[in-house]
Amino acid sequence: MNDLRKIISWIKTDPLPIIAAVVFATAAGIMYFVPYYEICCIVKTLLGTGKISGVSINSMLIRGGIAAAGSALYVVFFYAALSLAHIGAFRIGYDMRMNLVEELSQVPPGHYRRLGSGRIYNALYGNINDIQSYLAHKLTDIVIAAMSPVVLFAIMLSVNFRYAIAVGLGLVVAYYYNYMSYSYAEGGGKKMMDIYLTALDNLQNAAMEYVRGNKVFQVFGHDNNVCNNVKKQIHAYSDACVPYTKVWEKYDCVFCTIMSNLYLVIFPIAAIEVLCGGLTADVIIDLTCFIILIPSLKTIIPKAASIGNHSVRSIMADSHIRQMVALKDREPDVAVSFPKEIKEISFQQVRFSYGDQKEELHGIDLTAREGRVTAIVGPSGGGKSTLAYLLAGFYNPDSGTIKIGEVDIGKIKQEDLFRNIAYVFQDVFLYKASIRDNIRSARPEATDEEVVEAAKEACCHDFIMELPMGYDTVIGEEGLCLSGGEQRRIAIARAILKNAPILILDEATASSDVENEYHIQKAVEALARGKTVIMIAHRLYSIKNADKIYYLENGQVAESGTHESLMKAGGKYATLWELGNKNVEWSVGNEALK
Repeated sequence: MNDLRKIISWIKTDPLPIIAAVVFATAAGIMYFVPYYEICCIVKTLLGTGKISGVSINSMLIRGGIAAAGSALYVVFFYAALSLAHIGAFRIGYDMRMNLVEELSQVPPGHYRRLGSGRIYNALYGNINDIQSYLAHKLTDIVIAAMSPVVLFAIMLSVNFRYAIAVGLGLVVAYYYNYMSYSYAEGGGKKMMDIYLTALDNLQNAAMEYVRGNKVFQVFGHDNNVCNNVKKQIHAYSDACVPYTKVWEKYDCVFCTIMSNLYLVIFPIAAIEVLCGGLTADVIIDLTCFIILIPSLKTIIPKAASIGNHSVRSIMADSHIRQMVALKDREPDVAVSFPKEIKEISFQQVRFSYGDQKEELHGIDLTAREGRVTAIVGPSGGGKSTLAYLLAGFYNPDSGTIKIGEVDIGKIKQEDLFRNIAYVFQDVFLYKASIRDNIRSARPEATDEEVVEAAKEACCHDFIMELPMGYDTVIGEEGLCLSGGEQRRIAIARAILKNAPILILDEATASSDVENEYHIQKAVEALARGKTVIMIAHRLYSIKNADKIYYLENGQVAESGTHESLMKAGGKYATLWELGNKNVEWSVGNEALK
């Protein structure tokens, strides 16, 4: 019943084509047996009378016409059922994909890291395609496969009830094994299907990571963790396929064998009838009719045999989709508006870990004043980016509170929170769209003039105008035709256009040459004007003038203060500053070349 409810939940968005398909499939299932029934009647007429008369010829012509009409109607009804099922399935698939994209937009960005791009792709394409294929092909097969034994049994009862009961028992045994393939799936097999689909997701994630890093593998060789992970996932997928296949094939083989040899069950009964009453015309007629009727199942066998496999696959695909959707943010019971006055951003005893991994942040306490620049520095792995992710709402803290003004960010609508925070990521992503559209994505209603003004403030107007089509130049995915520094300036222009009161800069000048770094610093100055800024940096000279600096190490605040006070303290920040100065002065000199 639970599976039936899932099927109904799929079709309720656009039920008419699917309902009509079921009606036509039912009619097709009935029409399919009309020729067999009429042929049996003709056989009875011929063998029963032993002679052909004008009446019998007319009767045979009429029954032959009915048989031909039944065959024609079967084709028409089955075509209508398949066409309507496909129309309904494509519409439902479209709605499911659109809804899934909408639902995924409400999943906190942090969860995308855990899901992986392979699983998200598989949900949008593979999982929904499984459900779509099931509705397009297997729903009509289920109707025909379910009613065919009933119609056939009714016809057989009208011919010989003893033979009909014997065949009926054979059908029960056959369908029991067909059910077992599905029933087994409800227990161990369903878990096995889940293992199979999970292995497929993991393989796709590993494959996508391998493709993205292919240039690195070519340079450094294939003996690395990513390559080994791909091989590992290929083995895991192959290992999952074997038991997955065995479950269905074992029961389906028995089912198909019984269905293909049902006529064997009537011969013992016919032999008893011959021994008791001799080889009469009735015995010959009944045997002939059953030998004609039983092969009618030949088109039903493959339909019924594949039902269990496809049903479980589509239901488990639905389960995988629901698991992803379950990750979306649940709006607070009482949603609070984003505060009009920020005053300060505060972290109060915040602890956090990525799932089952070790704790990343251990009781963080810090404050960022409104309209000021607060810098977060420290060694790699200290929790700097994690802290920024929590403020942006990508993850929820395990304990403690994060407040904007007096409001806990957990009580602010995610959409409202995102609208008031601009984030320039360390890894810049640009859409495969025009530069104008990339900048405008921060505020879709912005005018062309506002886009250009934002680009000028971000120091990227000049190089944009040098491109073949200026602002209408379409850049490749991840900005493949732009340098890293140019990509970053486009991202800053996007943030300037958004004009959010809170700005998070994650390594804004990372991986930039001297010229680009100069332009980026000027762009950041324009971007930060009048904003509450959280700035993460490895290059300490870029945050020297910050109003407050926090030094994070091992997920804890080790030091805090202004640049001058931290240098006077002579602690870890001062040591890091000295190391930074040495790095600036470092060069490959004679000692290194000896």
